[in-house]
Amino acid sequence: MKNLQILTLFIFINSFAQTTTIEKSNGSIISATKVEYSHLYERLTYWVGKDKGKIDYSELKSVSNINYIFRYFAQAKKFKGMFVKAETNDKILAFVHYDADSRFSPTVADGTGKPMYPFTVKGWVGKSFEHVHLTVFDKQGNVLDDVDLRSGLEKHNIEERGAAFDLIKKHFSDCPALINEIDAFVKREEDPKKLLINFYFMQRDTNGFLYKYFECK
Repeated sequence: MKNLQILTLFIFINSFAQTTTIEKSNGSIISATKVEYSHLYERLTYWVGKDKGKIDYSELKSVSNINYIFRYFAQAKKFKGMFVKAETNDKILAFVHYDADSRFSPTVADGTGKPMYPFTVKGWVGKSFEHVHLTVFDKQGNVLDDVDLRSGLEKHNIEERGAAFDLIKKHFSDCPALINEIDAFVKREEDPKKLLINFYFMQRDTNGFLYKYFECK
């Protein structure tokens, strides 16, 4: 049941003002006006105007607009569909964040600009915690490193979050823009519980969309 709760989530990325490009593994392209992701069923639902369709993650190559890139990783250990945070010539940093307590992801990026949660350690409160899963892949999609950053306050949770930035630096030292931004974010206030690394991967831009992707090639 615990594993079911972890995987039972829905992520909604609504792109009303922008076209989202869905590229299938067979090479066909769909220009969607809205997309929704279900990690439980590993399926994407999309709209072209009022017309609705569904695609299994296994049929996808990528989903992208100017805000984010989403890809299918067949070799992933936990989440087969993940958002790409950074990419170098030989590695990919991908992530998913999810809410295991309520069994529903509060990850909403609908362009409203409304904050989904406070990005401050002192002000962060909530009955259900949002967790972050990070995976480092090589360019062939093989898993090089994989870590689950749960938002619990037990010692092992804090230690795992504390080690996450070192893991990213180990694999992405050739992506200074990413490293410098994370470094500045996690140092902006006292963070004894090491929660800011999770908050970093929950960020949205001023329009409420998923935060930027780094291409370091």
